[in-house]
Amino acid sequence: MNTKLAAYRKLLNINQSEMAEKIGCSYVSYSKKETGKVQFSQNEMVTVIDIIKEKIPEITMDEIFFNKQVGILLTTIS
Repeated sequence: MNTKLAAYRKLLNINQSEMAEKIGCSYVSYSKKETGKVQFSQNEMVTVIDIIKEKIPEITMDEIFFNKQVGILLTTIS
């Protein structure tokens, strides 16, 4: 489940149905994506980030869609 995305979406006062419409998919499809049952496409991720950046300009795709811990672990192993 992408709790970060859900939190930012709620912070922006956008429900799942509205976000689905903004990224061009159905409510059911969006719900599955946000709960982690289906992955977002790269284009959908970019669209979501663009929507969030309207209110929170410093947000990055990594913060929403990727686990920073993996990057931290990789740099400590290298």
